[in-house]
Amino acid sequence: MSALEGLARRAAHGHGGSSIAIIGCASEETPAEWCPIDVAVFPEDEGQEIWRGGKSIVRVIHTRAPPIEEVPSMLIVDDPSMEAAALKVTWRNRAAELARGTARRLIIDGAESAARGIEALGTPAAGYYAMKSYALTVAAAVAAAGRIPRPAHVVRQARALDVMPHAPPGELSHVRRTVETVRRILYSELDQEVEGYVFRRKAEALVESGLLLDALVLAFHEISRRIGDDLALAHLRMDVDQEALRKFLPRIAEEESMIWRSIYAADRSTDR
Repeated sequence: MSALEGLARRAAHGHGGSSIAIIGCASEETPAEWCPIDVAVFPEDEGQEIWRGGKSIVRVIHTRAPPIEEVPSMLIVDDPSMEAAALKVTWRNRAAELARGTARRLIIDGAESAARGIEALGTPAAGYYAMKSYALTVAAAVAAAGRIPRPAHVVRQARALDVMPHAPPGELSHVRRTVETVRRILYSELDQEVEGYVFRRKAEALVESGLLLDALVLAFHEISRRIGDDLALAHLRMDVDQEALRKFLPRIAEEESMIWRSIYAADRSTDR
């Protein structure tokens, strides 16, 4: 038993009848000290909790089933009913297919945000939609390349895969403010204490390391997944030069179109 598996078993102590699996980035690489380890416990009623063991932080995710895109790479720790093993056998050879499904969802949302940004040119909302579209496009590019995007690491993933889109406009001077606003919304507006804690831990580590673009992409993934545009726009202001946005938004829309075509081509190749 590895140290990581032992940590997961201790964190999920008291759930002996359930399957326990490590998911997320820790299932694929050694996690950074600031990155909580995600452990899925299933099948159970939905809920989350934070467990601390020394310097290690574990997010215990009680769920009816782990996210399907996580199944091919999940590390099974305990599996008394063989439910996790059955899931893995079913999906282990379909990781690329699942990644393309993720890419399709992300690129549709990204393209919608780009279109809204173009419509909003001349207003502060244009900067918001441009940054959201960019964050989703980075993740979609990673997924289209066959990898599950990890929001706190997706910029690094995109660079390693050589699929990084053109950089967004501006000097990213708003990133610290954006991170703090997202954290505050999660805690105060949505009462999502665990998600707020995990986001703060990851985002602050990225900012302190000077990885502002990484922190920005993470923040907009959190907005897309949990907060939504109306609430985010009520609290966030993106001060981005409008002329720069006029050039950037059509360009990111074209990059999204290229990713969509690559997904379509991969689907057709698989169908043959």
